Amino acid sequence: MGYEIRRLTSDLIFVRWNSIATEEEGFHYVNELRHIMEESPHKLYFISDLRKGYIENVNVLHRLGALTKSEQFGGGTAFSHQFSASLFVGVFARLARRFSRTDQFYNTFSEAIAFLEKLKPGVTQGIDWQAILNAPISIPPQSQAKESSQG
Repeated sequence: MGYEIRRLTSDLIFVRWNSIATEEEGFHYVNELRHIMEESPHKLYFISDLRKGYIENVNVLHRLGALTKSEQFGGGTAFSHQFSASLFVGVFARLARRFSRTDQFYNTFSEAIAFLEKLKPGVTQGIDWQAILNAPISIPPQSQAKESSQG
């Protein structure tokens, strides 16, 4: 998959897109988030790193936006310096705002964190953000197997 989902605390989810999402990846992502939210006994907050990838498919963005009407959605933010990412997040935001007003896109990580802190004070505290943001990209097991068989 071209994305990673990491639960950083009981109520904070970090998402990193490593490439432009295929339609299949996008729908898989939405289903995975839906499952996480359904299993949560309390509100969840999301921060998405879109510096290397994002979702372009409008149908996927619509389904993602619909998740914001869940009682378990506390709020979310995304960050990227890429103009193209901001365009697609804008589509998501318009769709999501039909359901929720607790989402926002920023050009920088620090702005995104500040937004989450306004939604729920302390939600981003105690996390080694440098380690999270600089962590190597996870390679799915099937990709690792292909690489080792080719090498």
